Amino acid sequence: MVDNNLIMNCPITRRDIILAEDIFGANTSIVKGKTVRRQSGHVREDIIAVPPDILRSYGELTIAIDVYHINGVKFFRSISRYLMFRATHPIQDAKKDTIFTFAKTIHGLYTMRGFTAVQAFCDNEFNCIQDRLAIELKIGCTPVARGAHEPHIKLDNKTSKERNRCSYAAIPFERLPPRMVIEMAVGTDFWLNYWCSSGGILDTIPPREIVTGIKLDATKHCKFQFGDYILAHTAKTDNTMKVRARDLIYLRPTGNTNDVSKRSILKVPAASTNIPEAWAYMTQTIIDRVHAIIIQHDVPISLTFGDFNNESTILDIDTSSIVSEDEDDNASDPSYLPDNDSSTDTILSGVEEDAVSDNNDDDGDSDNANGNANEISTKETTLITRTPLYSRDPIP
Repeated sequence: MVDNNLIMNCPITRRDIILAEDIFGANTSIVKGKTVRRQSGHVREDIIAVPPDILRSYGELTIAIDVYHINGVKFFRSISRYLMFRATHPIQDAKKDTIFTFAKTIHGLYTMRGFTAVQAFCDNEFNCIQDRLAIELKIGCTPVARGAHEPHIKLDNKTSKERNRCSYAAIPFERLPPRMVIEMAVGTDFWLNYWCSSGGILDTIPPREIVTGIKLDATKHCKFQFGDYILAHTAKTDNTMKVRARDLIYLRPTGNTNDVSKRSILKVPAASTNIPEAWAYMTQTIIDRVHAIIIQHDVPISLTFGDFNNESTILDIDTSSIVSEDEDDNASDPSYLPDNDSSTDTILSGVEEDAVSDNNDDDGDSDNANGNANEISTKETTLITRTPLYSRDPIP
């Protein structure tokens, strides 16, 4: 109608309509009223084989395993050295049978592609499965000392936490139900596995493509991002006035060869794998609906990270927003330059003691001695009351 000028004096142009569709997405009323059932496409078996050179040079793998928490939800994580493939699985508990089950799953994933896990590094809490790993899976387990942490998986946990914070900062929700926390953590490692790390073995083949043989597809895996409001086609349609699409929150792609993804239904905090239909603009009404669902569950605000025992360390606390209220805190002021005076000399440096010794040897001039002693006493008092530069460290 706009192109053919069927509406006189219409202030809306074709460009305005295109921009509105890009900004606000699909019209939710049209999608819910006109959507029809579509036949699913053929699933192609495009599994890429592992290059022989990689199996020859990196066929025997060394992995690192750990358990960490996000908002009280336990995750079993692993990463292989050089290959840099990460795997994250939510677990109900950290008992030895549960941990060994998921370690066996990781072992089977590598074995299916021709790799062999021969060594596992972990924290001291994994001593309980050390014998089972050696006997049943032929994996040598090397726990670190009590109170220490395996450095490789510890550093990768930090990377995962940073990416999870980025995902949380991009959504308009203050609280996340456990299902969204789980899918966010798993989705974070999904995207990290498709990044060719500088410490990896190749710059052209990502780790997940090597381990699973599935290549990243923009039309299947990159259509939406975590927390997007989408409309998905319902399973059954009829001639009644029921809507043809449901309101969903996008969580993550499953990573399969088809375009099935994880979504969260707005009515209940569960996950489904419907095929998405269209992206829509998230209004305040949708945000309030999500908050009404989340408020029914006892979930904390923001993200709280914990170690194996769900204890937060100083590395899990964001101190970048802490601002010192002490205007005289020179140690945390990068523009401060110390003066070239005797303020850097203390009574322990020996300078003041020499001056006292020289004045005590001069018995002939008592007035000068008394005057110098008063001057030294005043100087020492000044030095003691001033805070030395080394006594205050900047906030990390």
